[in-house]
Amino acid sequence: MMEILFGNTKPSTIINRKPVSFEMDSFTTSVSPRILLPSSVIYSEATQSWVATLNTSQKALDAKNVEESSKALRAFSVPTRKQAMCLARAWAPPRMHTFSSNLQCFICQSQFAVFRRACHCRNCGVCICNTCALQWPAKMIPATYNIKNEDTVNICKACDWLCSSFRLALLKGESDKAIALHTTGNINLTTPFANIKGEVL
Repeated sequence: MMEILFGNTKPSTIINRKPVSFEMDSFTTSVSPRILLPSSVIYSEATQSWVATLNTSQKALDAKNVEESSKALRAFSVPTRKQAMCLARAWAPPRMHTFSSNLQCFICQSQFAVFRRACHCRNCGVCICNTCALQWPAKMIPATYNIKNEDTVNICKACDWLCSSFRLALLKGESDKAIALHTTGNINLTTPFANIKGEVL
């Protein structure tokens, strides 16, 4: 009964992934790279600009609901192809991992239960428990990631550590470390860093 309510903190199944370690040498195994929803970049003769079109509804895409998918499309017009490609990469929302395939928290590996509820990291899409979730102001992620239009969003400890380390590396002038952290694909340069009070850093 306790396991049903609070979950098993020691997973019964063997997991190949090591527990999350927030050290520079092992960050690549601690962070789940974003898998982005589909996007496209085309040149519009009518406006003589490049248009990046993003799918923002994973639910509609998975259900193959063309009508709902078309309602969830977001298009952005920019002058150059490079800008459109960068915008599509930065603003295409991450695919949320399914709860049915992820019965344990990505961070602490504890089983989800009645009092250990599962939620998604809105920055990378992994399933995490409420203990391993932190709150970010919505301005720290692109508007296309915030499908529920919330003021604050759940973020996993790994993404929070990654973004904090990246910001500190920039402030200290450690360009090699900043570049290495950025290669994970989970840092977004188009949104500001902010604290929970909404102060832009």
